[in-house]
Amino acid sequence: HDHIDGEGLVSKGWLKTKILRAFKGEREVKRVPIKGIKSFHDDVYGAKRGENVIYVFAVGGITFCHLGDLGHVLTDDQVAEIGSVNVLFVPVGGVYTVDAAQATRVVEQLRPNIAIPMHYKIHGLMQALATVDDFIRGKENVRILEASDIAMRRQDLPPPTWILVFRPPVSGVRPPAA
Repeated sequence: HDHIDGEGLVSKGWLKTKILRAFKGEREVKRVPIKGIKSFHDDVYGAKRGENVIYVFAVGGITFCHLGDLGHVLTDDQVAEIGSVNVLFVPVGGVYTVDAAQATRVVEQLRPNIAIPMHYKIHGLMQALATVDDFIRGKENVRILEASDIAMRRQDLPPPTWILVFRPPVSGVRPPAA
């Protein structure tokens, strides 16, 4: 999404980092098809914060869905367009995105093997977001990881749905863009 706290979809690893500006429809990057699906940054059809784009792509037989700054529960049409998801990146902090309860509903709508919460309050962050605890409280199948990344293979994916919470950066501040 193109605004101050996010500059599109970043793909790493093949030759160099590539930043894609927000797009709807289908594109291919390094032989990886990526679908951009229109959604909204709020629950009033973008009237408060504009549009958001959901990205869906598959690598190594694993389908990923990044919800960006989604601000509403998904429509039936969006659920159908997204399709089957193995790994879901879901905002949970509220204020500028869905809150913990809405994020829970989105996870229930998509039923991914793995849900990875994002856009929540961490140490050093000045925004008034909720912590990840609001999202994971009372849920089964939650793993708090000490790592900031994980390797996975399709055959090793758990049955739906596990929630993986990654260790945030030590400072809570992202490095500057290269």
